[in-house]
Amino acid sequence: MTEPFSFSTLFYAPFKLNILHRVEDRASSGDQPGEVAFSAGLTNMLTLTHTERVLYDRIYTNIGSSYHSNTGTFVCPTAGIYVFQFHSVAHQNKAAWLQLYKNFEYVASTYGHTSNDYASTGNSVILHLSKGINRA
Repeated sequence: MTEPFSFSTLFYAPFKLNILHRVEDRASSGDQPGEVAFSAGLTNMLTLTHTERVLYDRIYTNIGSSYHSNTGTFVCPTAGIYVFQFHSVAHQNKAAWLQLYKNFEYVASTYGHTSNDYASTGNSVILHLSKGINRA
């Protein structure tokens, strides 16, 4: 089974999520949906294998406490439309490769490599997620 994020020799990798639209399901719950957003990054260069998850060590924002830094996963607390943005920078002659998975199914990736300078890369994806079922 493929892990949610993978890359090799990463220098800098911020990750950001915002909810665009909440889908309220009051028939099954009387709770009012709350705000959901997180932003995380790395403070050190990492070298990981293609099966390892990125565990961000700097959490800038975690509104709704849905990003779990110990596992590197986001568990959807409120159904809605979510925007995921991820970026990375690789050292000279190194590669940065990030992959985003939803429930262990591939969604999107980004790759950067150059032999004579830093390589910057990024991607964004908009997903409709259901409460509690979807993990990214």
